[in-house]
Amino acid sequence: MGRVRELRELRDAYAGARAGHGGTHLVLGEPGVGKTRLAAALAEHAAADGATVVWTRGWGRAAPAY
Repeated sequence: MGRVRELRELRDAYAGARAGHGGTHLVLGEPGVGKTRLAAALAEHAAADGATVVWTRGWGRAAPAY
């Protein structure tokens, strides 16, 4: 995937959330740079840790990003 630092940051944020410290992280980048794969890697990590993971994606042009 090539996003070791970014995945580490997200895993650290996940650990903080598990400890009761919430926050928001945005994954930004051009199409095809691995944003979905990065999010999927975090979801896999969280699921393996026992978290309930909900995954969705937008479709059409009903609403802009963000």
